[in-house]
Amino acid sequence: RGEITSSLTGSTDDGAGLHLADNGYVDLTNSAVAEFGTSDFSIEFIVNQTGDNTNDNYIYFSHTSGNSRVMFWNDISADNINVRFTNSSGLNNDFDLAYDMSQDYGTPTHYVFTFDRDGNLTLYKNGNSVASVSIAITAAIDIGAGNTNVGRFGSGTNYGILGTFYRFRTWNKLVDAKALYERADVDYSSQWGSQ
Repeated sequence: RGEITSSLTGSTDDGAGLHLADNGYVDLTNSAVAEFGTSDFSIEFIVNQTGDNTNDNYIYFSHTSGNSRVMFWNDISADNINVRFTNSSGLNNDFDLAYDMSQDYGTPTHYVFTFDRDGNLTLYKNGNSVASVSIAITAAIDIGAGNTNVGRFGSGTNYGILGTFYRFRTWNKLVDAKALYERADVDYSSQWGSQ
């Protein structure tokens, strides 16, 4: 309950993941469980980024446009991850996670972002905390309030993430990143039934 799961398989149904290039994205159904409100939430995915796009590699949008939303991207010029909360008036609150995702290019990597709304946003890589920043000022931003746009992972031309997604899940609670972690060398084709 309270989980959106997207099981990703290639066109040959080989368990090899969903390969995204320029213009590559998947729209997620507008759903109450993705509209986190003011509660804590987590986002989990396994991805193998293959390189930098022309511009930043956008990873996730709770809503593709409008207010009362959250989004984050691999900021390729600053070598960090930028997270943006937009309130109901359209004011942006940006946070930088001091982590350079390019060091993981070429390797399937398990990431979990945990959003403690009156505390910290923490990034976990392969079950270990690698970056954290206070997001306490976002506690009152009601994610999804009045916003009927769909969610998305990936993005449009020159902004989409380049590489392969093997898993993508959102949770309307904080999750145990170590419990979710699966080694990058597991057989991904065996994972789909358990999500």
